[in-house]
Amino acid sequence: MTCKWRIAGDIGAEEFLDEIAEYLVEHFGVSLVEARARIEAGWAHFPEGHLTLESESLVFHEEASYWAHNFYYGSSSFWWITGEARQKHGLPPLIAVAPSDIHGSEA
Repeated sequence: MTCKWRIAGDIGAEEFLDEIAEYLVEHFGVSLVEARARIEAGWAHFPEGHLTLESESLVFHEEASYWAHNFYYGSSSFWWITGEARQKHGLPPLIAVAPSDIHGSEA
């Protein structure tokens, strides 16, 4: 099977990666090329063909929106804390990280 995603090992994984990319495009306004780059950078540590629905990877235990936020803001940004709560905890405003600065989002 030839997948359009380096890390996808089956059609289910490919569809999930597509869903993450679509979320990035629709909710953060990035191009599809940038969305793909963010995902591939975030999971560069996975070997080729690693993700399969049968593998029961922790990747599939989160929604596509969760991963999209991680790939947009960075996994250590505490993006789920918003508004006044960010200020209360002394967190900086949310800003997108550059695709080149995205490091492995653990799954």
